[in-house]
Amino acid sequence: MLIVMVQSSFVLVVRNESKAIVDQAARSLTRESADPAAIIQATRRRLTAVTGDAAVEVEHVRSEATAVAATFDWAPPGPSWGTIELHVESSAYPVIVP
Repeated sequence: MLIVMVQSSFVLVVRNESKAIVDQAARSLTRESADPAAIIQATRRRLTAVTGDAAVEVEHVRSEATAVAATFDWAPPGPSWGTIELHVESSAYPVIVP
C-alpha cells in the first residue's frame, strides 16, 4: 500500500512539473518575436530532463490561442510495473499591450 502511495505521489509531481513547462512554452509562443522551433526544442529538452523519456512528443498549434501539448512515457523510480503514459496540454492567448 505504501509503494502505491509513493508511486502515485511521484506521478503527481512529474505531471505538475511537466504541466508547468508546457504552460511556460504556450505563454512564450504568444509573443510576436517568438521562435516556435527553438521554444519547442527547449520544451522537449526540459521535459526529457524531468521525465527521463527520450522520445517526448511536443505539438504546437497556433490559432486564436496558442496551444502546446506533450505526450511522454514515464517510468516511476523504485519497484516498477512498467511505464505510465502522460499527456499534458496548455493554451495561452496573446496579450496586447495597450
